[in-house]
Amino acid sequence: MYGFRSIWAAAVVAAVLAGCGEGGTTPSVTGAGKASDVAIGSDGAAASDLQTSTDGGPPPVATCAGSAINEGFKALDKDCAFLGKCPSLGKCYCGDKCPASKTPKCDPSLCPNSKPKCFCGEACKPDQKKCPEYLCKDAGLENSAKCDELDDCVFVNTPPPSWCGCQKMPNHAPDCWCNASKCTEPRPECAASKCAGKSTDKCIYVKGEDYTSCWCDTCGLFGDTARCFFVLCPNG
Repeated sequence: MYGFRSIWAAAVVAAVLAGCGEGGTTPSVTGAGKASDVAIGSDGAAASDLQTSTDGGPPPVATCAGSAINEGFKALDKDCAFLGKCPSLGKCYCGDKCPASKTPKCDPSLCPNSKPKCFCGEACKPDQKKCPEYLCKDAGLENSAKCDELDDCVFVNTPPPSWCGCQKMPNHAPDCWCNASKCTEPRPECAASKCAGKSTDKCIYVKGEDYTSCWCDTCGLFGDTARCFFVLCPNG
């Protein structure tokens, strides 16, 4: 057991040293788990162990400094899974017919119409939205004298919500919410047993139990993938 703690302590010290570089702010987390001060990384700010070279261009941007590819931390990536929804919550595309090159696809909450339409042709009226040139060309309608309707692909140019950055996690098991569908932001739903006797028409926060083993202290995104960047253990 002592050996286990020593290994984890060494990993934690390494992670803390990696995460205490210049230029970041430590995000604070409210009782609802929302980061109130988010440090978003840039291409040059990711930790050195994330700078892997590939044939596909630069490595993904990391929203936290730290060691997201540390083998010992990967088992706790699941605690950060709530961030996996973030790529679909801004800078994304709406439309069932969007080409494969148009990713990521937006969460339905950002798409008032999952099947947006646009029009090609000289006979279209001013109130009929003109399609992008590539759509008209791909459909062979770039010189149409009519007004032809096509499925559109709409880019939603808004940033994801603030909680999609680097988040310091509480030192207890993941929180959950009763009636999560009534919350103003996406939240993990509690098990029915935790909501027994509580109101059914409100978004209700339920604090998780304190950890007795190592937990993920900092969650963030590595590209579009939710990752654990820091791990802490009780009693050092």
